[in-house]
Amino acid sequence: MSGPPMDPGAQRLMVWTGPVLVVTFLIGLVPLSHFIPAPQPAASGEEIAALFRDDLTSIRIACALMMIGISFFATWGGAVAVWVRQMESGFPVLTYASLILLGTGTVYFSSIPLVWALASFRPEIAPDTIRMLNDLAWFLF
Repeated sequence: MSGPPMDPGAQRLMVWTGPVLVVTFLIGLVPLSHFIPAPQPAASGEEIAALFRDDLTSIRIACALMMIGISFFATWGGAVAVWVRQMESGFPVLTYASLILLGTGTVYFSSIPLVWALASFRPEIAPDTIRMLNDLAWFLF
């Protein structure tokens, strides 16, 4: 490995962001937004829209919390990429693959609560549109 080793304290901090990610995401997903259990697939657009209209503020807070939590995926994955780099010799192809997948994964996973937030942004839109956005978020999930 070229360059100085990473500070162990910073590495430890980055590793601990993994559990922070899980906890913040689960808090947003279960007690705040009540997205678990998921709505029935056969639920009508009006039923899904009612779920969003009844809990607008908590769903918006939950989505913001989940998006903040997902940002910790990048810091946790950065620590993993450092470990991958330390194991590699020669051209660091696995490190580069880790970093690319880490970046795309962070964007992908953050799109899930973003779509739910979008569904809660304008509760007066057509119920079928809210249903479609909810379905999209669950398909991404």
